[in-house]
Amino acid sequence: MSRTWIRTAVAGFLCVGPAAAEVPRFELPPSGLVLEEPVRSGRFFAVAGRRSAAFGYENRGLEAWVYPLKVLDDLRLSFRIKGYPLEIEGTDILASVSVRPEATIFTYSHAAFTVRQIVFAPLDEPGIVILLDVDSALPTTVLGSFRPRLKLMWPAGLMTANVEWDEKERLYLLTEETKRFVGVIGVPGATDLAVMPYQEEPKDVPLRFSLDVPIATQRERFVPLVIAGGVAGKDEAKASWQRLLGSAARLYEANVAHY
Repeated sequence: MSRTWIRTAVAGFLCVGPAAAEVPRFELPPSGLVLEEPVRSGRFFAVAGRRSAAFGYENRGLEAWVYPLKVLDDLRLSFRIKGYPLEIEGTDILASVSVRPEATIFTYSHAAFTVRQIVFAPLDEPGIVILLDVDSALPTTVLGSFRPRLKLMWPAGLMTANVEWDEKERLYLLTEETKRFVGVIGVPGATDLAVMPYQEEPKDVPLRFSLDVPIATQRERFVPLVIAGGVAGKDEAKASWQRLLGSAARLYEANVAHY
């Protein structure tokens, strides 16, 4: 997989552009059906809309599709807390899963923090919205990793994705030779840890990012991770990503109303 490294100079290393707005906290009313159980390793889960879906197995990585593209797979979370030298793997502390028609919620539980990972597929949008609800007694850093894929559904041929990191927007762009098929993975406020300079030999290694979550903002906002895709070029895919990010609360409420 070839990779391109894009770094855009911005004032202040952690500032973000207007498109990468935070997601204010909102209530998560259920549609009426809820199945909540302790984690059972290897149990399948699916979060699906009409144009996108996320699939996986509990205690393993998640894969995301935006029809007709597989955008990424093996999406995993881990955590660091101030004063503790080791990275805490999400798979080691995943405690429970709450399945609703409108969303699936994974709860990570540690002595120092609790994180709810809310995953939903807006009914008619080309993307997946993941919201992290962090409640911590100490400053916490969320780390994520995933493998970019950008592959068409079978029986179409395989594609080789180019990976770009946009420092201003704080998002990954996956493209291929024709520039028609595009995937976007955006994490407002995040820092990329893994995209290699174009001179480096391509390696099939996960992309990694980190994001500091101050205690002061935990009760005011969700930490968003938004995945979008499209088959009509970069501008359309980025517009979809911006729309998903800016409308997370409305789209969630629309899912609840529908189901």
